[in-house]
Amino acid sequence: MTNKYDRIIYLDMDGPLADFVSSALSRFVNNKAIVAHMISTWPAGSGLDGLYTMLGITQDKFWNEINQGGVSLWRNLIKHLWADELISLAEHFGDVLILSSPSRGGNSASGKLMWLADKLPSYSRRFILTPKKFKHLLARPDDILIDDDPKTCGKWRNKGGEAILFPRPWNAHPDWLDPMVAVRRVLQKLPS
Repeated sequence: MTNKYDRIIYLDMDGPLADFVSSALSRFVNNKAIVAHMISTWPAGSGLDGLYTMLGITQDKFWNEINQGGVSLWRNLIKHLWADELISLAEHFGDVLILSSPSRGGNSASGKLMWLADKLPSYSRRFILTPKKFKHLLARPDDILIDDDPKTCGKWRNKGGEAILFPRPWNAHPDWLDPMVAVRRVLQKLPS
């Protein structure tokens, strides 16, 4: 897509597009109703660290279990119902790239690439994988990051880019039940 605004919109994968949290919780809790309850009662402001708190385990134990899920855990993440709408909306305001952070295990990166090929084939070659701590290095004025991590959004803004915090329970955004409301509100203020 040629973009008359010379703007890139970077979409985070886990949270805005793919449901990592439900899959992660399901590795520890074998009950969909309990997983849904855990998500809806997320400890406010705890970020993704709330996963470890709710499960009563260490970060290392959590990621060891996730890594044992192999490539298939990442490849089989559920695509959020709003994912196509989010991409379509973003495409009206710039060139869209998927920007995702693989976890510590090697399964994550290859599983994420397979997920893109399976769930968003038109984006299977329009992505950047980088550790979260480096995402902000891509920030430029007018470029936009849509991410569910407030710290990542803050670092992006500090480097001169625009960021939209994608509402999810773990970032305590008030629109988390209908996250597209907040994203639409911000993007529609931009020239199309």
